[in-house]
Amino acid sequence: MSISRSPYFTKNGRRAAALSFSPNAGKHPACGRKKAALPLILFRALAVLFLFCGTLPASAQEGQCSDDTAWELIDGTLFISGDFFIEDRSCGWRDHPFSSVVINEGIINISTGVFRGLQNLEYVSMPASVQSIGDDVFRDCDHLRSVTIARNSELQSIGNNTFHGCISLESLTIPASVTRIMPNAFVVCLDLTLTIERGNEPLIFGENAFQGILNKSVNLVYTGNDPGSFKIVEEETGFSITDNRLTWEGDTREATLIWQSTPGGVPEPGEDTHGSTQESFLFRCPDCRLPATGFSSRRPEVLSVQPKDARYEPVQMRLQIPALNVETELVTVPLKDNDWQVEWLSDRAGILDGSALPGEGFSVVAAHNTLNDTEFGPFAQLAALETNDLVTVAEENGSLKLFRVYANELLVPDDFETMAAIAGQEENALVLVTCENESAAGGYPDRRVIFAKPVY
Repeated sequence: MSISRSPYFTKNGRRAAALSFSPNAGKHPACGRKKAALPLILFRALAVLFLFCGTLPASAQEGQCSDDTAWELIDGTLFISGDFFIEDRSCGWRDHPFSSVVINEGIINISTGVFRGLQNLEYVSMPASVQSIGDDVFRDCDHLRSVTIARNSELQSIGNNTFHGCISLESLTIPASVTRIMPNAFVVCLDLTLTIERGNEPLIFGENAFQGILNKSVNLVYTGNDPGSFKIVEEETGFSITDNRLTWEGDTREATLIWQSTPGGVPEPGEDTHGSTQESFLFRCPDCRLPATGFSSRRPEVLSVQPKDARYEPVQMRLQIPALNVETELVTVPLKDNDWQVEWLSDRAGILDGSALPGEGFSVVAAHNTLNDTEFGPFAQLAALETNDLVTVAEENGSLKLFRVYANELLVPDDFETMAAIAGQEENALVLVTCENESAAGGYPDRRVIFAKPVY
């Protein structure tokens, strides 16, 4: 017996899957047989029952962990939604392989041991709403490489042994909102580069919180405006501070880190590290047209050799659109004479010169709908994207930036201001652009534009 999925496109071009069921896969059916043996009939009936009742464990792609928490597995990424996350061993997601976890906005607590011992887990994204990470949450996740905590985080505490034994964890930034790190939180995180952001609130470290980090240091970053310096309140804790670096040699005791303002100091204007960067990155070019990202679907065209001043620069990022089964390399596309040089992109996607890298500001990415060999390009099905569809950007260091679609528009090529206005509705919007509606005379009069907002 086999169960298979065949991809197809629905009317609106959206990808779906058709299930086919064959109890005798690979065998030609017998002709003229009057009746099947009873065991075979029962076997078929049970198989169909399992299929349509959705009780085959191997095909499960979503589940409920409690009244408040649900999960969904899409292309190796586990998405968790709800209010208060308590793992229930019967909820089923541990039965499926996944390497990434995205915890959606709304979850306020990650409870004890939720991801403990998951050997395939590599990347985790946490929203601003999470206020506490419980004991042993990532303990012994040997392959965990990256944990991203959203800006404007409300995180207050990190539990006992939370990252104990995460030997592959490379870097982590703890937001200024955290006021307590419990004992042994980062024990044996061998190669971890740890950065702690601080405002004017004290931060308490538990005993041996950082024991086993090989470089025996933590970077300290002050996010406020008052002149001063970092200080450990207690004596003989085993910690010392030099040039905004917290260091130690042997075992450490519980300690309180504070920012000690300089007496009589006058606060100086400082940059808000968590504020909007939309204006500073806002992409404006009143004389530009949205780039022509489509070749003829009828016949190949002859391309000239790409000139040196139109060469693309790699950015060590890959763009993924799971709903369209798209994954492609990202490069930067130069602007020359008010025209972006997209002709030589082939099956890559290009960040238009003048916009920001994805997640760092207003970012505009273009790709072809039809390639020069008349094959479909990466953005051929862009119009099929719907609200809340996922777009991801994976960096070479393993970190993952996630975006959700919030608008899908068809614009004319010179309607750049409308595109900028819609993108300006969300901070650090990601904009995807391609051509649409090939004319009989050649060329594309319209541009399909997708707007996606970061998932924090």
